[in-house]
Amino acid sequence: MFTIIFKHGSRLKSEKIQTKFVASIQSAIELSQKNANIQTEIAKINSLIASHKKDVAYGWVRLLEKTPKSDRTKYVAIAGQTNMIHCIPHCLNEEGLAEKCIALEAIGLSGFDQYINDVQKYVYQGGIAPYACIALSRLIGIATLPQIIQSYEKGTLSTTQALSAIVEIPKDLIVTYLQDPKNIPLPKQLYRYLGIT
Repeated sequence: MFTIIFKHGSRLKSEKIQTKFVASIQSAIELSQKNANIQTEIAKINSLIASHKKDVAYGWVRLLEKTPKSDRTKYVAIAGQTNMIHCIPHCLNEEGLAEKCIALEAIGLSGFDQYINDVQKYVYQGGIAPYACIALSRLIGIATLPQIIQSYEKGTLSTTQALSAIVEIPKDLIVTYLQDPKNIPLPKQLYRYLGIT
């Protein structure tokens, strides 16, 4: 019983931190659009990052998931002025599996291409490969397809997970890739689900 109460309390605390983080980002965007000083909001965000990296990373991903791709640039621009650059690698390289997965989601959704090499380290690692492949597809597009295929053939990705990464790549680029006989062929199990003729 005590464990349930403790976990519930931790979850509520995490959600509260995420809400503060999102509110500060939103406030910074509003101030920025009015050409007002955003340093107070940046300081609040940096303070949250310093003491709650994991919760900030979760909040960041949830915010980007709810935001249309076309509107994410304003959030990424604000994040670029904060210590977010330290938050993501901390979660990716110094935390557990769940944190690594959320960091990979954050990298892919944010377009943080400075982490491409870090993401590639996880493409063939069980449990985390689906997140790495999706992030890499969002970052480098069609160049990821051979790695997705290899990860799938090694059994690191299920059919559904491989398809989730592949659909992040524009369909016309996939068709062009498949037409080149020098490329690694797409397994038949994946090919039939893509609806490519």
